Amino acid sequence: MFGRWTEGLLAAVFLALSPIFFLQSGTYLPYVFQLVLELSVIVLVCGALRRCGREGPVTRPVIARLFAGGALWGVACFARPYDGMLLLVPIVATAAISMRRQPRLLFATAAWGALGAVVPIVAWLSFNTVLMGSPLRNTFTITGPTDQLGFGLRGVFSTSAFHFTPGDGRVSFEQNLWQFPGWSFGGVLLVALALFGLWRSRRTGLELWVILGLAASFAIGYAFFWSPYSIVKLWPGSDTMGPFYHLPILVPLALLGAAGLGAILDRNRVLGVVTLLVLVAVTAASVGAKVDRNQVVTRRYQAVEKLVDQAHLKHAVLFVEDRGANGFESASPFLENRPSLGQSVIYALDDGAADLAVMDRFPNRTGAVMRTEHRPGDPLLKPTRFVERLHVERASTIVLRFHVVNTTGSPVVLSTLHVGGVTRTAVLDTSSSKNAAYDISWTLEAPALGANSGTKLVVPSTNGSVEVEADFTSPGRASSRYQLQYWYSADHDHVRLLGPGRGRYLFQYQAPIWLNQDINPTLSEAR
Repeated sequence: MFGRWTEGLLAAVFLALSPIFFLQSGTYLPYVFQLVLELSVIVLVCGALRRCGREGPVTRPVIARLFAGGALWGVACFARPYDGMLLLVPIVATAAISMRRQPRLLFATAAWGALGAVVPIVAWLSFNTVLMGSPLRNTFTITGPTDQLGFGLRGVFSTSAFHFTPGDGRVSFEQNLWQFPGWSFGGVLLVALALFGLWRSRRTGLELWVILGLAASFAIGYAFFWSPYSIVKLWPGSDTMGPFYHLPILVPLALLGAAGLGAILDRNRVLGVVTLLVLVAVTAASVGAKVDRNQVVTRRYQAVEKLVDQAHLKHAVLFVEDRGANGFESASPFLENRPSLGQSVIYALDDGAADLAVMDRFPNRTGAVMRTEHRPGDPLLKPTRFVERLHVERASTIVLRFHVVNTTGSPVVLSTLHVGGVTRTAVLDTSSSKNAAYDISWTLEAPALGANSGTKLVVPSTNGSVEVEADFTSPGRASSRYQLQYWYSADHDHVRLLGPGRGRYLFQYQAPIWLNQDINPTLSEAR
């Protein structure tokens, strides 16, 4: 671009050592790959435009570059359609201006580029047709119609969407650009060098206009998309990964910053070396905090991975309690199945009574669940995560035996059974004292065995939950309620119960809410 290898080498260093670039390189996100495609298209197309004679025909080397550039642009559209459109704007504008007096040459170059794009574009549209039923419906819209461009109700999922306004777009534009220097090599100093390099390189040709246009296109274009606003305002995405939607802005910063530093080195080598050392120092001072924020996430994922390893599951189905919204913002996004479902541990969503159907599908596999519960000393928002083995009991009559300890000191102690909308209550004591202990049995029977009576309850022929409670009440105070929850399925002759029961405690706040909790000291299964 500037005619000297030193500026190219410096630009490569500035790009590769910018925190936003190397942190993005350590993720499965597609932004660095997309940047490679965009820069490749620019190199090929700008090289072709340079080779075009002012009045001469389009030669074979030019055709080859245009065709290859068009093909890579098609791949870029396949990968990220909106980015492909934003890339096209500065290229077309620059070509149109440089060939404004040569319309036939402009048409020829555009035609060869478009011809190169035909195969990947057709592949992209075919891909959409096969997976989504329409060539114009992209796969990212599978989560719902709110994940799209423009203003209105926007979000990955309709259930968590928000109203994205033009004012939000302006805030997104300002905040992402404001944060960007802090994610580049040298920070604000690189911006100053880039401005100096731009002034020194004001006569450089069409490549300069394309890369400046690329930065402007992405900065303006992404003001009309909700997600860049989300990462700076609604969740700390830009704190851990930077303003990654605007990654192409790093290109003119690196190139023009290299030109600026090259000009300083030409005038005063000592000043140039000192400037480079200051760039390194600024980056080193800021990068540690950025890496640490990502390490927090990494350690959290590693803890879950270690938990699964320590369970020593072999030929098992592991139900995962927390999968976010279809896996989005999950505590364990890496627990995924192969398409063949042939791995040692198959992962499934913990979905209540539906877990029994999954275990039916894999009858020779051990069942286990990864879940959370509050244990003594746990902060309210940081419960303990653990893996628990599951077992299924199948019979026409299932007897559940429990041990109850009055840990509250309340005088009245009750045991309650909830099944399929039916509730039965047994009074264990009306003048209890602290640490008094009781044993209670509840019987679940298949529909064929008769009617409800006493501590026997007929389970309806369906799927659902069984809750066994220990309730402690005293005059003038809210009841303390502890519960073990099971999942069941039943037909006419048999009941199947998935255990062990999962402990819960009714937490009294503005509205009562059941919290997963270790309730063993109060209510436990009797052995």
